Amino acid sequence: MSTRARDAGPLVHEIEHTADLGFEVEAPTVATLFERAGLGLMSLMADLSEVEPRAQTTIAVEAEGLEELLHDFLQALLVRFQAGGFVACELEARVSGADRVDVTATGATAATLVEKLDAAGVRAMERDPRTLRLATH
Repeated sequence: MSTRARDAGPLVHEIEHTADLGFEVEAPTVATLFERAGLGLMSLMADLSEVEPRAQTTIAVEAEGLEELLHDFLQALLVRFQAGGFVACELEARVSGADRVDVTATGATAATLVEKLDAAGVRAMERDPRTLRLATH
């Protein structure tokens, strides 16, 4: 079962942290924890309610221990966003022990989001795939 950005309830809770930002995640399973954390990260970069599940990618990560595995998964998801503008709105994680996670990520690229926003009467002020600043006409 996957976690979708449109699922009811908050996926993460922002907390005060010495870093630029911090959030905590609660989940009933380790797989759901990965899904919610990934979508929480994506929600910091895009309004996930505007993302339609049009593209799919797989992310496989191996690490020593769950904490490192979660860190490396979030880093891999961030790289997909920075390199290709991919924004996930649905994640399905399969955790194998404490050293491997395979995630199917469904979402859209920033270019697809810009096209949709343009059609809706919103213009993109900056079309850099790492950031998407918007203003209405």
